[in-house]
Amino acid sequence: MVNQIIDALIKALRTKFEEDKYRIYTDNVEQDLVKPCFFIFNIELEQERKLNDRHEQIHSFTIDYMPESISEPNVECNDIIPDLLECLEYIELNDGLLQTFNIKCKTIDGVLHCFFEYDVTMTKIKEQTMMLEQKTKGAVKNG
Repeated sequence: MVNQIIDALIKALRTKFEEDKYRIYTDNVEQDLVKPCFFIFNIELEQERKLNDRHEQIHSFTIDYMPESISEPNVECNDIIPDLLECLEYIELNDGLLQTFNIKCKTIDGVLHCFFEYDVTMTKIKEQTMMLEQKTKGAVKNG
């Protein structure tokens, strides 16, 4: 589920941030970092059992934006926040929409950090067992 959400986040970001200008990373980059860029990280997953075979999962993520500007990185971060929030408001997942909640953005040392969560209710599908055809021996008597 986590990787599906990350894929949906990438797709959502691509609606506002073109691939040829903005890189999107999902792992740490040690060398050859190209700015401006986004990093997407899953920071926490909570699961709570509900009635029957249902579970509620809360997926916590962060998207970090590293600006291209060296002279005014905070200005660039502030300019990108409205488009980023619009991308994150709803994401498409499995023919449905997930709504983002608990969004918090802050810029620290010239890097924008945007924290948010998705609440997903999952139902465990039980494996159905097929009944085998039963053959009956004997005959029916009249009478």
